[in-house]
Amino acid sequence: MIIALCAIALVYYLRGVLAPFVGAFLIAYVVNPVVDKIEFWVRLCLRKPRFSAVPKRVARIVATLATLLLMCLAITVFCLIFIPQVTAECSRFVTLVKKFMSDSAWLQPVLSIVPSDWRAELQNMTVGTELVNTLQSIDFWETLQSMIAKLLPGALGVLSGTATVVLTLVSIVFIAMYTTFLMLDMPKITRKVRILIPLESDDRPDILRKTNLLMKAYFRSQSLVAFIVGGLYAVSFAVIGFPMGIAFGMFIGILNMVPYLQAASMPIAAFLGIIYSLDTGMPYWQVLLVITAIYLIIQIVEDMLIIPRIVGTEMNLPPVLILLSISVWGKLLGFIGLVCAIPFTCIVIAIFQQYVEHRLFPRRRREEVVPKGREVP
Repeated sequence: MIIALCAIALVYYLRGVLAPFVGAFLIAYVVNPVVDKIEFWVRLCLRKPRFSAVPKRVARIVATLATLLLMCLAITVFCLIFIPQVTAECSRFVTLVKKFMSDSAWLQPVLSIVPSDWRAELQNMTVGTELVNTLQSIDFWETLQSMIAKLLPGALGVLSGTATVVLTLVSIVFIAMYTTFLMLDMPKITRKVRILIPLESDDRPDILRKTNLLMKAYFRSQSLVAFIVGGLYAVSFAVIGFPMGIAFGMFIGILNMVPYLQAASMPIAAFLGIIYSLDTGMPYWQVLLVITAIYLIIQIVEDMLIIPRIVGTEMNLPPVLILLSISVWGKLLGFIGLVCAIPFTCIVIAIFQQYVEHRLFPRRRREEVVPKGREVP
């Protein structure tokens, strides 16, 4: 117990340093099957007699470099396809906001839906410069940090950590380096972990298989789920001409990596709905109905079709435990903790169950293992 508490305290103290490493490990773990497959093909090619002098380590190095090249190619294609569209949507959004802030005809519908105690103060403001200056005087960053710190403690570390561009670039470089070395040494790391697990030899494969199943079910499958859900939101919002529809849909897909976190995008959707309503002339309540319908339909499709077919039921945790694990791991590891909260919790539960079976109730386990008719020593 003391060792566990010391380990938790050490992780909390080093969370800023461990976050890039954990992020790199997740990337390396997700793409490891691709590396293994390419390594297998390279080894087949190296079996030819003229390559007999080539060390076996070369196959892993070639596979790692090829995977990194494929990742860079995929990111480049993604940027070439989506960055121009996102840029155009952002320009359109800025134009709409400027028109919204400078045209009194646009402000009147907004004033009609805001609370009455706010309406008098807004009407006393000058439509143009004074209102803009008032909005600019609000310390938006500090307010956002305080709100997120109360709702989601782990996200505060992300906001404060990404405030400086230089630190962000340094983190990206470290993540790239960590990812490369982890991809190279993943087989060796797997063997070392098997040795370090403090269980009997017969029980190590079971806990390792369960841990790998949980990690695979969440990170690899949930990444695919987030990609599909983000695409559904992006297509839905783009079809109706929603401001920043593609970018906003992709943002919801990223949030979908953490259960229930996509609900944090609803206030943003409501704000964008105001811009959309004023731009198209559609009543705001109808816009809210359309937005609500999109959220509900995609959520039903995700829960009924996508998650059962891709993720399965390995992560069957109650909602209360999910929210608690998100808060605890988010506090420990920041944004990485938010992403890893569910599988880490499942792994801790699996290890705890294994410990209880072996240390607290060993006789019960022996009775289950020994066949009937034989005496238990």
